[in-house]
Amino acid sequence: MQKEVFGPGTTITVQQGGTARPVKIGTEIVPLLNLGAGVPPTKRTADGEIVFVGYGLQMANPKRDDFAGLSLQGKVVVVVNGAPAGVDSAKRAELEGQAAISQRLALIIPQRPAAVVILLAGKGTELFEQSAPQLERAVALRSNAPEVPESERQIPMIMLGIPVVGSPLLPTGWPADDKAQVLSGRRFTARIEQVKTPITGYNVAAVVRGSDPALNQTYLAFGAHYDHVGVIQPTAETRSQTART
Repeated sequence: MQKEVFGPGTTITVQQGGTARPVKIGTEIVPLLNLGAGVPPTKRTADGEIVFVGYGLQMANPKRDDFAGLSLQGKVVVVVNGAPAGVDSAKRAELEGQAAISQRLALIIPQRPAAVVILLAGKGTELFEQSAPQLERAVALRSNAPEVPESERQIPMIMLGIPVVGSPLLPTGWPADDKAQVLSGRRFTARIEQVKTPITGYNVAAVVRGSDPALNQTYLAFGAHYDHVGVIQPTAETRSQTART
């Protein structure tokens, strides 16, 4: 197995008015380097003007097109994975959900941006808080495959973050100003260095025998794994499943 962390050469900044403002990994933003088995690796460098595409919506009712009139090629595209004011609770939950991330990427990536920054709003902030530590300090199976050169990586840099008032990734008037727009004078620059260190992984098993004379010969299995997301808050659904078990 191998441990994967961001190296000292990792830098993420937004330049505005001659000043470079660092964007903090882990608290403000985190690179998404692995999109899953069989998916090509993302780029590790990005540089471009910031274009904010609002909530990345193309809707007929109410009519809204957050991509109208904007060129995204070669730009750093910032999109909020959330819902505008006035959306009912069911639609809001859908637009803040994890599945909506893939839907927004499917609209943006074909336009060949330099990078995509997805800001998780509403309930999505919980996903960021759970995912950020795992993405900062990942553990994966060791691979002997050669590193893909940056020039051969076709998928742009992808990052997750959360929308914070005053962030250089958002319009100055956010959240009141949520319209899609070019953030004039702001330039995003990032370089991700990943350090991979071989480690030894262990399988651990234990049996805790119960005291009930009838049930202590039966088993209830609990499992965990290295890339687990950590402790999450129970929901009505998970409590119901536990009760049935």
